[in-house]
Amino acid sequence: MLQCVPSASRARHPQFSGRDHESILGLQREADLLRICPCIPPGWSSFTAVYRHLETFYDVEVSRDVTATSPLRVLLDGTEQRDGSIILRNDAARHPVTVILSG
Repeated sequence: MLQCVPSASRARHPQFSGRDHESILGLQREADLLRICPCIPPGWSSFTAVYRHLETFYDVEVSRDVTATSPLRVLLDGTEQRDGSIILRNDAARHPVTVILSG
């Protein structure tokens, strides 16, 4: 299950399952890849989500940066990912994923 918590909203902590995460959060799984291309609603400055793949957890933090020069940056364990996607592993660990959107 994917859990999402917007930081600039008074809404409860919504939980998304099934295909909701693809359209709302921009997380799309393709085989062993997780493609990340979020479109944050105007009232959100950022959000966090936890994505579980088998026994491995990915702590995703998405935020806007008005000074960003690239439209999308994705970092997995602090290392920038070239195509906005991450390779899903089953190593029973937690991995931080940082996503930075321009604007």
